[in-house]
Amino acid sequence: MLGMPPICPVCGSSDTVVSRRFISDTFGEPREFEHLACPACTHIFVHPTPSPADLAGLYASPRYYLLTDTERALPDGTRDRPRWKVRQAEGILALMQKAGCRGGRLLDVGCGWGLFMERAAARGFSVAGLEPSHNVAEYVRTRLGLAVAEHGIEEAGEGSSDVITMLDVLEHVPDPKAFLELARRALKPGGWICVNVPNSTGLTNYRVPRLLDKIRKRDNRVFLQHLSEFSRRSLLTLFRTAGFEPDSVRGDEQWRHRMDRPFPRNVVWMTLSGLGIALGMPSSWVGLARKPV
Repeated sequence: MLGMPPICPVCGSSDTVVSRRFISDTFGEPREFEHLACPACTHIFVHPTPSPADLAGLYASPRYYLLTDTERALPDGTRDRPRWKVRQAEGILALMQKAGCRGGRLLDVGCGWGLFMERAAARGFSVAGLEPSHNVAEYVRTRLGLAVAEHGIEEAGEGSSDVITMLDVLEHVPDPKAFLELARRALKPGGWICVNVPNSTGLTNYRVPRLLDKIRKRDNRVFLQHLSEFSRRSLLTLFRTAGFEPDSVRGDEQWRHRMDRPFPRNVVWMTLSGLGIALGMPSSWVGLARKPV
């Protein structure tokens, strides 16, 4: 139906198997896709890969920001800063600084509306961003006064950054290994990279929602924005195959940051969050690695 499965983009194994088939109308007319799983490194990826034109159109469209958990516009034209997102950003920065990543030029790839850049600047980093959406990048430049470029990471200067962050970015790129190799080129020797990616076996972000869909007999078409789904093992493997020295990969639970949700939803999700952490099934992974000296 879809031809021979391609090799795993993380470890290069050709022994990939179909784990799921689904329909998506994200790029126009409904199309059939597969999730392929790699037994060697446990990475999961989408096949066939959407075209560059499909992806560029998606991330430039208002629909993407309407359907994803982005900061809403306020009456004065500024963007909301949800408390849970601020807590999440501060938690990642605290983890970075605890590991020894405490300053220098930080390049935030896929910086969005600039929240993480704001928080990093407040902690003493010299920040710059990359963002594919012109409207979003223009907002960060004009409203926040922060430097944002609209080119790709391949145009970042060699050895130009001390730190590169990619928060909720790697799951969107067709070739995460090649993308990280470009990031390694842009880092100084000994420079840090920090990524945040969804966990492919997360309790609150995958297992529970899919179970609820089955119970409710929902047959909704998938909004295809994530091209990869990571495990702790596959993220560690990706760091190594892209030429980095891993420091740590730790679980993070996004619902822990959402303590302002109304009762009883707050109690239910906080309980599930704690269970996800206890079972080793957090909603996401925060990975830190360094470019070899």
